[in-house]
Amino acid sequence: MIILQKLMENFELLLTVLVLICLVFYILDGRKYRKERNYLLKVFSKEKETDEDRNKYSRRLLEAEKSLKPKHRELFQAVNMKINNRNHLSGQELIWASQPVYKDEKLFEFFGGMFWILFIVLFVRSFLWEPFKIPSSSMEPTLQKGDFILTQKYAYGVKLPVLGWKILPLGGVKRGDVFVFRYPNNPKLHYIKRVIALPGDKVVFNNGKVIVNGQKAVLQLTGKRNGYEDNLLYKVYEEEFNYGDDKSVSGKHLMELSDNIENKHINSYNTPMHTGFIDGVEIQVPEGHYFAMGDNRDSSSDSRMWGFVPAKNLVGKASYIWLNSDCVSFKGNCKRIGRRVK
Repeated sequence: MIILQKLMENFELLLTVLVLICLVFYILDGRKYRKERNYLLKVFSKEKETDEDRNKYSRRLLEAEKSLKPKHRELFQAVNMKINNRNHLSGQELIWASQPVYKDEKLFEFFGGMFWILFIVLFVRSFLWEPFKIPSSSMEPTLQKGDFILTQKYAYGVKLPVLGWKILPLGGVKRGDVFVFRYPNNPKLHYIKRVIALPGDKVVFNNGKVIVNGQKAVLQLTGKRNGYEDNLLYKVYEEEFNYGDDKSVSGKHLMELSDNIENKHINSYNTPMHTGFIDGVEIQVPEGHYFAMGDNRDSSSDSRMWGFVPAKNLVGKASYIWLNSDCVSFKGNCKRIGRRVK
C-alpha cells in the first residue's frame, strides 16, 4: 500500500523518466535496426536490391529461423530459394524485413514502440487533462467522495511537467472556480477546493457566510439533505459572489451548512489558527496566493486551517465528473457522470 502511494505521488516524474528512456531507444532504433528494415523494404519493393541487400536479408532469415512459427515454414523456404536464385521478392515474402528478428532489435523495438504511447499519455496528462478522485466529503454537495473528475491542466497556463515552470500563460483564476492544487504543507498531495478570494482580496468568514472586499455572498436556500457519510442534516444554498459584472467571478454554485450550525462543530473555527485566521475577523490574501474553502463549510480542512494556496501550487481547474464509485458498484448516482463541475 505504501509503495503504491509513493508511485502515485511521483507518477508524473516516473512517467517523464520512462518517456525519456523510451525516446533514447526510439532514436537508436531509428539509426540502426528500423533504418535497416525501412531500407530493405524500399529496395526490395522497387526491385532494386543488390547482392549486399540480399545478404542482409539472408542474415535476418537465419536469425528468424530460430523462432520460426510453423505457419511460416513453407513461406520461409520459398523466400530462401528466391534469395539464392536472385529472384525478386514482394508482399508477404518481405515479412522479415518489416518486423524485428534479432534479440537486441526486439528490445529496441519494444521500448522504442512504447515511446509514442507514453508520450501521448504524458502530453494529455501534463498539458490537457488529468483524472482526479475526490477523497473526502469536503466538497459536498458539488462533489461527493468517490467522484472521479477531469482537471483542465491548461486552464491557468501551460506548465512543464515535473519542473512546474509556466511556459504559456492562458486563463486566470476566478472567484468561485473549483481548482486542484498541491497541498501547501505536502506538495506531493493533491487537494480540491473552491476559490473564495484572489490575491489582495480582504476576506471575512462568519458562520459559514463569506464577505469579500465588503461584498456579501448572496445565499439562496434550495433545500436540505442528509450527508453522504456523516448522516447530518445540511441546508443547501446556492451561493453567488455579488460583484455585478466583474469578470473575476465564475458564477453561482452550491454550498451547504449544518442545519444546527449555531450549536455544532463549526464553532471550532472560532479559535486562532496558525494562519492567523479567526472567524469574524478580516484578513487580506497575500500576493501570489489564493484563499480556498470546501463547499461543505462545516466539514472542510481548507485555508481557514492551513493557510493560503500559492499560485505555483495550482494544478488545474475541475471540469467534469467522468465516473462515480457508487455507479460502478451498482449503488446508484450514475446520473452524476458527465456533469460539469461548477
